[in-house]
Amino acid sequence: EHIALLGRALTSPEKEGHRIAHHLADYVLAGDGGDDLAKCLHLVRIANYFYRHMCPGDPTCQSFGFSVSPCRSCADFSANHAEDDSEYQRKYHENLQNPNRAREPEAKKRVPKLSEETIDVVNQVWDDTELTSAVNDFIAADDFDSLRGLLVKMPEAAHVQSKDGRGPMFWAHEKGRTRMVNALRILGARENVKEAQGRTTL
Repeated sequence: EHIALLGRALTSPEKEGHRIAHHLADYVLAGDGGDDLAKCLHLVRIANYFYRHMCPGDPTCQSFGFSVSPCRSCADFSANHAEDDSEYQRKYHENLQNPNRAREPEAKKRVPKLSEETIDVVNQVWDDTELTSAVNDFIAADDFDSLRGLLVKMPEAAHVQSKDGRGPMFWAHEKGRTRMVNALRILGARENVKEAQGRTTL
């Protein structure tokens, strides 16, 4: 249970994680991506075993990801820890045995639309990251399903911008990906944002 609490501290929204961590340690070394992010899925699965609000209705935490959008608060699972555990255990082991089955609900999930304020925050950051590279690769390959799957988990991916000021909407227009352009429009991706050379997608 102690490891679950540590996992909860490291995979919760920043403020919640800090409230837990400052009781456990004086310092926390924060990684900048790569393998650190890959380990997070294992940590959140351990945390979710005791604190079910981490991945509600998702025993293997297939939908876990990172987002700049605010996370809604959830009731502390400890208040309901005495509830019957059999159904959760059944789903957990079924999903571990069949990962494809665990991912099936992803295709039915709606991609959340961020608020204008949150989009403003994302648009202000110009940087070449693993996320911008992944989005660019999916658009270049015309891989709509993979792009949508990423947006379900990380809706801010529709609005990220690389160091040259270009982002998903710019790349989708450039490659002639009409379906992607329409999807990005629905999510509020802006076509009038200027890149480093002062050009827009319009």
